[in-house]
Amino acid sequence: MKNKKGLVIAILLAIMITPQFSFSQAANRETTAAHGYGESWMPINKFKNPSSSTETNAKVGPAPLINILNGVSFYVKNTKCNTVNVALLKLINTNNYPVKVSWKMAPESPVSFVEVPARYTSEGACAKTKKTETTDLVIELLSGTAAEKAKKKRYILSSITVTQVKK
Repeated sequence: MKNKKGLVIAILLAIMITPQFSFSQAANRETTAAHGYGESWMPINKFKNPSSSTETNAKVGPAPLINILNGVSFYVKNTKCNTVNVALLKLINTNNYPVKVSWKMAPESPVSFVEVPARYTSEGACAKTKKTETTDLVIELLSGTAAEKAKKKRYILSSITVTQVKK
């Protein structure tokens, strides 16, 4: 009888404690580890590899991520801002100095740019809600056929420059 009573008490305690653990761990969490398509930051991974190896005994493995240009890492996330499909950019400046990142959407378009302080992360957002977010890094998704989109994307990527900001 004593064992049965102890087992019932243990089960009741487990039932009462379990919800508190699950709520306390998830209540204020901004992001989770697993996301669906378009909900997480993906590396752009389209820049040319700065050091191409010609070794014949090189190990075969996954291609290196080449989303870094002059010390700035580039990431993108597709989302909607006010029912418009957009791409949000995330720039991580790993340099010890501020940089100016500039690009052009098309040959006839003006140059767009954003300054990123040293050792700082700037994220695109539909509306600025925290200090790392900016609306300057929101780009409307490209339109047209797949070939036209690929051509526009190549142009944009080739126009990106990262330069040190002189004080």
